[in-house]
Amino acid sequence: MSKTRSISRRKFLQGSLAATVGGASMLAARAHGESATGLAGVAMVTSREKDRYRVDLMSLHSGKILHTFHDFHASHAVVPVEGLNRFFVHGMDMRKQIGVLMAVEVNPVTEAWSVAGVQEIGGGRPLHWQPNRSHTLIQYNTIGDKHLHVLDTRTLKLESFEGGGKHSNMAFYNNDQWLVATDRLNDGTTLRVVDRVSGQILSETAAGGWGHGVTVNDKTERAFVWSNDGVHMVSLRKDSLGQHLGLLEPSLRGQRSWFCWTPQGSRFSHDQTWYPGDHFASWLTVVDMEKDELLKIEAGEQLGTLGISPDGRLGICGSHSSDNVCLFDIPANRFVGKVKVGKGHPGFFDRDVAFSRDRSIAFVTNPPEKTLTAVHTRDLKVVGQIDLPATPEWMKVLTA
Repeated sequence: MSKTRSISRRKFLQGSLAATVGGASMLAARAHGESATGLAGVAMVTSREKDRYRVDLMSLHSGKILHTFHDFHASHAVVPVEGLNRFFVHGMDMRKQIGVLMAVEVNPVTEAWSVAGVQEIGGGRPLHWQPNRSHTLIQYNTIGDKHLHVLDTRTLKLESFEGGGKHSNMAFYNNDQWLVATDRLNDGTTLRVVDRVSGQILSETAAGGWGHGVTVNDKTERAFVWSNDGVHMVSLRKDSLGQHLGLLEPSLRGQRSWFCWTPQGSRFSHDQTWYPGDHFASWLTVVDMEKDELLKIEAGEQLGTLGISPDGRLGICGSHSSDNVCLFDIPANRFVGKVKVGKGHPGFFDRDVAFSRDRSIAFVTNPPEKTLTAVHTRDLKVVGQIDLPATPEWMKVLTA
């Protein structure tokens, strides 16, 4: 069963989130005189200080706050859609205590911005997300009603479906007609396939326990689910849909990875390697979905959360053993090098990363220091830094 609606700009502008505009004072710039990074572009940064939440639009060139949305608790991420110059952010309106999806359109050159639309979601907090490969659609789950939602990033049409879960990770498949999503963590994980045309659940497959990450492969027609006992493989072929095809054993007992924020459908899927108790390995784990094996990319640092550019070319991890970030050539499965930027958070989500449109510059947050650092991805040098108004959680950029 499904339903469709459009998100409304008018409804948003009459609501509480747009009630307060952030100050226009210049933040401290540390690299190019009065210019924070020297780049034309806008960053969206979400923050939390105790129980106070905010989302800031900031100039990459000057460090100026362009606008602040107060009392917006961003759940997990900002999704930039470069082809539309739009940011998509999801979370809770803390004043109304209701789930919200928001789209903000920016001009990276002039720094003009506008709210393209907002949708209040009655199914509770929207938690996880996954764009399709072209970023024309973004899939979300809501933890209250356990629904899946698909947002058209151009028209802002929103479809909702039964078949998700309280803690779903998701993928698109079959030319974006199918939604592939996990359900539950501690009491056993189920992988479901939902058809967007009929709204029906096509298959349900048990996939271990604590299943968090999910990815799909177009060539082998399979889904891969990271659980606490390894990687479960499930058929996405129409003639054997939902059939459990076996398990890839982890490198070490208890290993867990996510694979839920990487571009999907290709041969490889990458992420950090984490063990219960917040132990972090010094290598990325890579699933080769055509050879059914796990690979390692050694970096010599205790790697934090992996961020991958929207085109799947570059990856960056923070470090739990230094103030470095590590860069990776994703298609080549190769460690490129490291650069010192600042301190990351000690927990699992240590920092967020973003990339300029031409991928020549990466941006990384340093939460304990409340800063945003720009790094040249070829020269591995810091080229700029901006002071942030609060401790950052999630961040993305749109550049000229």
